[in-house]
Order: sequence, then structure tokens, then C-alpha cells
Amino acid sequence: MTCSHLGTAAAVLPTLCKAGGVEVAGIVMNRGHLTDDQRKRVRIRKFRKILSIGISGALNGVRMRPWYSNAAVRLGARRIDEQARELGIPYLEVDNLRAPELKDFIVSLRCEIGLSLGNGYIPKSVFSLTPLGMINTHHEVLPDFRGAQSVIWQIYEGSTTTGFTIHRIDSGIDTGPIILVERVPIRFGASLEETVTATYSELIRSSGDALARILRERSAVESAAPQPGGRHYTTPSGLQFLRILRNHARLRAHERA
Repeated sequence: MTCSHLGTAAAVLPTLCKAGGVEVAGIVMNRGHLTDDQRKRVRIRKFRKILSIGISGALNGVRMRPWYSNAAVRLGARRIDEQARELGIPYLEVDNLRAPELKDFIVSLRCEIGLSLGNGYIPKSVFSLTPLGMINTHHEVLPDFRGAQSVIWQIYEGSTTTGFTIHRIDSGIDTGPIILVERVPIRFGASLEETVTATYSELIRSSGDALARILRERSAVESAAPQPGGRHYTTPSGLQFLRILRNHARLRAHERA
């Protein structure tokens, strides 16, 4: 399940299809259309977020968005609907996760486990439709970086490594039992943008390989460990972004020394 035609799922699909012992039963594309009530709640959340991080933080959030969305393209990903058609994989696009046809489609696939690759919140009514539930790839280290945009908050904390976490989905956000955590060196480039895009691309590639391994071992999913208390992050404020830029310059210089 994904909400982007050209995101993590599109980049990872070829790896999963080539993995022995793994069958991709079907693909769901959630267009993310909101009801009037949901739009109202989203506007309220955005307003509160802007109050928290400031106008400069909100503008930086918009500025950073392509840094992440370009990562799949960097890996040579093709639109997931095109891949599904060529591979003969059942494919469904829905306006949102309340679509009545969604449940019937997932149940008809008779798949053992669901994958969330590039989604927002998924309700229990959806993640409980498969026998082993759903697992998610969070491209940061849990539980320390819940909700965090990859790479930038590690740099904010002065780290030269980042990582990804594969975990079971529960009713929270990035709070489900952990299956696997792997750390990845940050690939420092000339600019923060280059650093983020290059490192995020590597996180996607590495996490795809890890997903293929996990899906071959049912026991790894069943033995997932509950998360201890962690930390939550959001879009950095203007002052936090300045610290990220300063740390990036310092850490890059140290790595090149």
C-alpha cells in the first residue's frame, strides 16, 4: 500500500518481485482524498503546526519536500501503476482508506501480510485485514526518531549516521513493535539538499533489501519487540534549521578531513 506513484513503493517493488520466496499479491494506491470534516481537521493541525514552528519553518518544510521525493527517481524508479500493469499484479486505486472496495480487494488477495511503503496513518480497520497485520518501513531509527524526516534530525543531533526501521503497524504513528533496525552512514554532499537526497536514496535501497529478507522469514515478523518510550519530531523551525545547516557544514568538514 502506498500513496505515491513514484515513491518508496515504486523504488522497492522490483527488489520484492525478484526476491525468492516472496510474492507481491496486489498493490493499493491511496489517492488521499479527504472528506470535508477531514480537511477541516487537517487545516487546524497545519495552523497549530505553523504556530509551533513559525512561518520560516513552514517554508523550509516546503523547500525540503523535493529532497525526499526525488530520491526514488535517483534510484531509477518507474511509476508503480506502470510496473503493476507490466508485471500483471492486481492494482487498485482508491480515493481514501474508507473506500468500500478496499476491504474486498485486500481480502480477495489472500495475502499473509500487508506492506506500508510511503503512507500516513493507517487505521486498524485496514491494517488488521491480513493474518499478520501490516508492517511499515520508517526511514529513521526508532524509537528515537518517531515522525522524523530522514537525515536532517540526525544531523541536528550531531550524528554522522542515520538508519531505517521495519516495524509492525499499530494504532499509533511509528510506535509498533520493531522487527529490524539498521544504521546507515550519512552520505555528505556539497549541500544539505545533496546530502539528504543521496542518503535517503540509500535508505530506500537498503530497506528494500531488508524487507525482502524479512518477508522470507515469518518468524521475524511474529517475534517483533515492543518499542520503549521514544522521541517525536516534526518539521524543524527556522532556528532548528539553522542549527542543521551549521552542523552539516561541521560534520561534512570532519568527514572529509
